[in-house]
Amino acid sequence: MKQFFVVFSLILFSLFLFAEEDDDDKLKLAVMEFEDLSGKLSPETLAGATEYMRGAFVSTNKYVVIAKERQEKAMIKEMKKESYKSCNDKNCQIPLGQALSADTILRTTISFFGGVYVITSELIDLAKEATVSGAKEKCNGTEESFMEAIDKITAQIAETAVQHTSDSIKIQEKPKSVKTENIQQNQGEKKSEIMEKPKKTATYHPYKKAGISLMVVGAAVVVGGVSGFHFASDTEYDEYKKFKSSSKAQNYASLSKYKKDANTHRNLSNTFRILEITSGAVGGAALITGIVLTAVKKEKQQNISLTNISVTPSNEGFYASIGFDF
Repeated sequence: MKQFFVVFSLILFSLFLFAEEDDDDKLKLAVMEFEDLSGKLSPETLAGATEYMRGAFVSTNKYVVIAKERQEKAMIKEMKKESYKSCNDKNCQIPLGQALSADTILRTTISFFGGVYVITSELIDLAKEATVSGAKEKCNGTEESFMEAIDKITAQIAETAVQHTSDSIKIQEKPKSVKTENIQQNQGEKKSEIMEKPKKTATYHPYKKAGISLMVVGAAVVVGGVSGFHFASDTEYDEYKKFKSSSKAQNYASLSKYKKDANTHRNLSNTFRILEITSGAVGGAALITGIVLTAVKKEKQQNISLTNISVTPSNEGFYASIGFDF
């Protein structure tokens, strides 16, 4: 039981830390009391609309929304006001948000124009003291229409929460000086040049002579062998075709001799045709092998040889010099 309590406590502590880290990434938002520019709404309606707006932003889970009670205490203590509700203009709400250590405040005004109520909300970044987002919706004055308009405004402004958070983090980061960036850029360029320009090594073609010889032999076999055997094959085949004429048969006394000579020419034609194909294959293989051998490269080994040795006598002894050839 004791071990279970320890494990359970560790899990709760981890969840607490995770929640704290998650909240640190969110902007602190103070939802200010609505300002009624129309003069038609009761204080109860304004207070209810403000609380509905605060709850709507809490439900988005994109801001850390400061509670109403804390705002009232800060108003009385820091701003020296009798009531939080009296702080409904921009000149009062911005210092109040700063006193609450908020990152942003949400100001909302309600005006009456063209027979409808217009709700306008603006998200003010206290560090910049500038509006970073805003939304506007219309309603007919009923509580249902107010709630529907507030929901739409909350959804529109909450969409900018991630972008606004990223921008705030970038502002808090200390920018690098131009000089430092130039130095780092130059160092990076030098490293790139070193990596792009590797040290060249001397190379040579060890099989160049053998490759050239094979190329010559291969070309000779392809040209001479193919053309020669092709001509011989055609010649023997022409002789074979002559045996089909009646005049050729008249020169033979026996039919067996006639058939034997005809088959000889036909067989020779087929043999020369096979030799033609073989010559092309062998010559082509030799030609390709010669090209490959000629293209092979190897690193050239530096041979060091002793060229001379000289000895010069001096008063203190002698000087010796040795020469090498690389």
